[in-house]
Amino acid sequence: MFTVRVMERNDMIYVWHHSSDAEPDHCLPDLSMKYNIPNLTVLSKYTYKLYTSSQQVMENLIDIEHNDYVH
Repeated sequence: MFTVRVMERNDMIYVWHHSSDAEPDHCLPDLSMKYNIPNLTVLSKYTYKLYTSSQQVMENLIDIEHNDYVH
């Protein structure tokens, strides 16, 4: 059994797990000031298993269009 760090931010729950129990190496952005979306509704939900860090995911989601050409 192991423990993970959990944080609620931007109306989402984030979970941090590291195979060596290391602390998070980056901070989560506060999107509430950047994107003022008063009545955000989740239209669909997906679950993906990613073999990368959450930082890589966040950095690549900013420019999602590049995925077809680069990755």
